[in-house]
Amino acid sequence: MLKIVFLCSGGGGNLRFIAEAIRLGWLKQGMICGVITDRECLANRFARDNEIWTAVMDFSQKDQLNLLEELHRLAPDIVVTNVHKILAPGIVDAFRGALINLHYSLLPAFGGVIGMKPISQALDYGVQFVGTTAHLVEKVVDTGRPLVQATIPVVAGDTTEGLMDVVFRCGCISLLSGIQILRADGQPAGKDKRSAREICGRSAAFSPNVAWCSGYEDEEFWHRLKAYPQAPMSTNFGYMVA
Repeated sequence: MLKIVFLCSGGGGNLRFIAEAIRLGWLKQGMICGVITDRECLANRFARDNEIWTAVMDFSQKDQLNLLEELHRLAPDIVVTNVHKILAPGIVDAFRGALINLHYSLLPAFGGVIGMKPISQALDYGVQFVGTTAHLVEKVVDTGRPLVQATIPVVAGDTTEGLMDVVFRCGCISLLSGIQILRADGQPAGKDKRSAREICGRSAAFSPNVAWCSGYEDEEFWHRLKAYPQAPMSTNFGYMVA
């Protein structure tokens, strides 16, 4: 069993995606054993709705010893660090190699900012590509080794808001693939170095190659993720992995 803990600050979109990936068999023998947040947010509600242990914690406590204690108690194999806080050095040391973060840029470019701000900065800078990076966590923010990156060509008229859907979907797929790489002791499963796909009518290239699930092409699947808690998330579609 692969035990995963999420550290969150907001809507929990990536949390819901990984929960669906486990339910649909894209991430076999996985379980989310805890959701820890720095504020009450939608991620807590999702956890409670799905009977996942959850807690709001003060990340400003000295050396984050309260967080470190809970992580040791939960004993996760992987910690997804999508929380808007810098982790204490002691936590990075204790869980080195098991901490994975998702950033909305092609790191190391536009590191150190959160949410969609890296995309806005990239467009303002005039880049030809935007993207996402699932990477290991080190003591210096956004400097850990990239595990999976997705690259999206910029076209005339692109805006941050217009790119949100494709960036979010690429980020979810990158995160899932990064978790699968960590499960395989850091070795990509695919033999090909990269793969090109169409997402939201846009070209996206993943490196290394990622396993492709038929659900990635289903608009209803993504709508359910985005619309929570208004949309139900319990229908078993039984998507296949390519």
